[in-house]
Amino acid sequence: MKTRALIDFYRMEGYDAVALSSHEIQQGFPLWEQAFKSGAPIVVANLFSDSRHKRPVFTPYVIKKDHGDKLAVIGFVTESAWKSRLDTTSSFAFVPPIAMGKLIKKVAKKSDHLTVIGEFTGAEADTLVAHYPQIDLLITSGIKTSERARTVGESVIIGSNSRGYYGNYVDFAFKASDSTSFTPTQQTLDESIPVDSTVQQFVNTVNQNMKVPAQPVIPPIPVNPQQH
Repeated sequence: MKTRALIDFYRMEGYDAVALSSHEIQQGFPLWEQAFKSGAPIVVANLFSDSRHKRPVFTPYVIKKDHGDKLAVIGFVTESAWKSRLDTTSSFAFVPPIAMGKLIKKVAKKSDHLTVIGEFTGAEADTLVAHYPQIDLLITSGIKTSERARTVGESVIIGSNSRGYYGNYVDFAFKASDSTSFTPTQQTLDESIPVDSTVQQFVNTVNQNMKVPAQPVIPPIPVNPQQH
């Protein structure tokens, strides 16, 4: 229920790109295929429905214009996330992000700024941007937001990992001359705290709807002594 509500939220808020992490993958691919077909903005470039890697299952990338600049986003399922899947019977063909260089270079040429999203570990993130300096920004839910953003060459790596009652985000104010113009932000999702944002209000509503109502207490049937 909560997953389906979040999918509706992605559509309602007009998200441009949503990647799949290990948490989503462990819920099984049929759910996400259905969500994608119903309009959820799932962006994953390295899952294919054929062994020749010609037919991607989801949208591989998106390019959006912002004040005349072309901002591109590529989503990847990482190797560590793929290995964590519970359903190993999927017919999807997986290609490691490091082997997607042709696509990365093509999208970089078509845009002014390239962002990659996914659940990369620190080592996976470092390796990918070291191989492909065309990546301007890599945002990963596999690294804690509390860790300082770092650069590998000219590429910037930012963690956006969320835990418990907190949602972590990256406010990125794109500037053609500066790929490091970002601000990590955190929202408290604890429903006991007054609502102060659309995201928080949505999460509170979902949590409230998911609560199971208490069952009525059925009093015991009185026993008539004369029946014994």
